[in-house]
Amino acid sequence: MSQDPRAFVKVNVPHIPTPRKEVSIMPNSLLVGIDVSSCDNKVRLLDSLVNSLLKFTVSNNYPGAKLLLIK
Repeated sequence: MSQDPRAFVKVNVPHIPTPRKEVSIMPNSLLVGIDVSSCDNKVRLLDSLVNSLLKFTVSNNYPGAKLLLIK
């Protein structure tokens, strides 16, 4: 029983680097980052100079979502 030799051919694809995009943040911006997991959501607010303003965690359920809207 012979195997198909094409199944073992390695194809070399050249790596094409993707251009990096610069992110410009407008003055007086509020940046909000949310790390979502199955149990909870970790939230951090940053100012336009990327200083941490507030950090908190809410549960990943309806009461946690309501609390996130209040904060």
